[in-house]
Amino acid sequence: MRRLALLCSVLGCAEWRMPPTFPEQAAGRPIVHEQALIGFGKDGAAAVEFLEAEGEAPRLTLLVLRQDGPTRTLVEAPPERASAVAGRLHAVAERPEPALATAIALEWPAALSRAKELGFAPRAAATPEPGRALWQVKGAPEAASLPLSLRVSRAEDAMVLLLSDRPSGDDVELARMPLTGVPVRPQVFLEDGVAWLLAGSVRAGPLRRTVGLRRARIRRGEAQLHNAHGLADYAAGELDSARREFDRAIAADPGYVDGLYNAAATAALSDRVPHPMQSLLLIAALVAQAGLSEERARQILPRADLHALTDQQRAQFLEVAGDTFGYAGCTETLARCLGANVSDKHALRTAELVKALLLDGYSTSAVIDMVERYYGSFAKEKRQKLPDQDCAQLGDPKSPIAVVEFSDYQCPHCAVSAKPLRDLVRALPAKVRLCFKYFPLPSHSRAQIAAGCAEFARQRGKFWEMSDLLFSHQEELGDTELKSFARQLGLDGDAMLRQVYAGRFDATIERHKKEGTDAGVRATPTLYFNGRQLTLPIKHDFLVFTAQDEDEWQRNKGGWDTD
Repeated sequence: MRRLALLCSVLGCAEWRMPPTFPEQAAGRPIVHEQALIGFGKDGAAAVEFLEAEGEAPRLTLLVLRQDGPTRTLVEAPPERASAVAGRLHAVAERPEPALATAIALEWPAALSRAKELGFAPRAAATPEPGRALWQVKGAPEAASLPLSLRVSRAEDAMVLLLSDRPSGDDVELARMPLTGVPVRPQVFLEDGVAWLLAGSVRAGPLRRTVGLRRARIRRGEAQLHNAHGLADYAAGELDSARREFDRAIAADPGYVDGLYNAAATAALSDRVPHPMQSLLLIAALVAQAGLSEERARQILPRADLHALTDQQRAQFLEVAGDTFGYAGCTETLARCLGANVSDKHALRTAELVKALLLDGYSTSAVIDMVERYYGSFAKEKRQKLPDQDCAQLGDPKSPIAVVEFSDYQCPHCAVSAKPLRDLVRALPAKVRLCFKYFPLPSHSRAQIAAGCAEFARQRGKFWEMSDLLFSHQEELGDTELKSFARQLGLDGDAMLRQVYAGRFDATIERHKKEGTDAGVRATPTLYFNGRQLTLPIKHDFLVFTAQDEDEWQRNKGGWDTD
C-alpha cells in the first residue's frame, strides 16, 4: 500500500499544473483576442473566445476549459455572429474593461443557452473587499481551514494573482497574465478550489486587445505557503514547528513533492514518535536521490521504453509524465496515456521527445515547459505568414515543408545550426526545403556587410558556398577576407564590395529583417516550419522529429492522425 500511495502522489502532480487556457504570446501580437467565462460545471468551465488576427476574419468559439485535460471546442459561431461581436468589441476596444461577456449576451445568446444545456451554470465574478482588490477564502479543511487571501497586483509586465495566509506575510504567485499596454480591470472567479483570473491589456496603434483567463488550484498555493513557513522554521532550528508546517503542506496538496521531501528531512531529524506518513516520506526522498530503476519504471509506465535513461532521468521522466497532457488521442496526463490499457500512438511519440530532451541535459521544469510550448505551437493562430520564395533555397522547391531561417553571419549559434539544417534537407529530401533569410543584429558590426556579400553570391549561384565561408570565418570578415572568399568562388571581390557598400542589397536585407521583426524574431537563429516557430533545440534529431510532426499536421489539413 505504501508503494501505491507513493505512486499516486507522484502521478498526482498533474492536478495542480493545469492546462493552459490563453497563449503566452498573445499580448505581443497585433490582434483582438479576448475570453469570457460564462459558466461552471463538473468538467470545468465554459468560456467563449474571440480572435481577430490581423488580415483574417474574426472567429468566435464556445469552449470547455477542462480541469483534467486540454481545452475542448464545443461549437464555432456563424460568421455573421462573429462579425457582430467584432463590431461591439471594436466600439470599446481601447476601454480597459472586459467586454466580451456583454457582447456575447447581446449578439450570440445561443452560446449561453448551449452552455446551460450542458450543465454549465452562470457565475458572476467574485466580489472583492470594498476599495481593495482582495478576496478572502478558506484554506483546505485537512490543513486546519486557515484564512487565506487572494489579491491581484501589477508586476512590471504582467498582472499576477497572489495568495497569502498572513496580512503582512509573503505571497505566492498563482497565475500571471502578460501585459503590453494599459491593464484591463481584472476579475477573479472562484469555483471548486480553483481561482480564475481574467486580465489583460489594451494598446492602440496598431490595436492590441488581449484579455484572457489564467487559473490555478488554491490548494497548491496553500501548500507552497506552508512549505515556505516550514523552511523558515527549519532554518531557525524549530523542528516541531517546521514539521507542523510541512504536514499542513502535504494535507493541503498531497501531490506537492517539495512538501514531501522537506517533511521527510524533518522527520528523519526528529526524535519524536514517527509520523504516520514518515515511511512514505522517506521513500519519496529516496526516490528523489536514487532515481527510478528500469524495472520499476516499466511497472509504472509499461508502454514507455526508458532503458536509455539513467535512474535519475527516469525519475525526471516520471515527474514530466505526471505534469504534461497528451496532445491527441489520449488527452489525459502522459503518465496515464502510457498505461498498459491505452493504445494511443501519440503518447509514445511524446515520450520519445521527453526522453530526447532529458538526454540532452534539460531540467524537469524546462522539459515540461518545452513540451507544452511545442505542441501548443501547431495551431493556425500561432503561425506567422512568411514569404518563403524570396531567399536562398536548399532542397526541392515543391517540398511541402518550408523551413524559414533568420540568421546572422556573426552569430556563433547560427554557424553551429548550419550543418544540422543541411542534414535535415538531405534526410527528408521530398519533404523539406530551407529558405535562408538575413537578420543581422545591430551588435554585430560586420553582419550587414557579410549579408550583402552573401546576397551578391546568391545572385550568381554561389550562395551556399559563400555562406559556408562566412560562417567558418566569423572572426575574419574584414574587406580583405571578404574579397578573398569571393576569389575562391570565382567571383569579383572588388565589384562585390563596391555593390555592397553602395547599398545594392540593402533593400533585400531590410525586407528580411522586417519580416522577421513582424514575426517576433528577437534573436538568431530563429526557425519557422510553415510559419510555426521552432521551440526545440536546433539539432538534427529534433529537427527531423518536428519536420515529421509538421508533415502529419499538414497531411491532415491542420490535425493529427487518428489511431
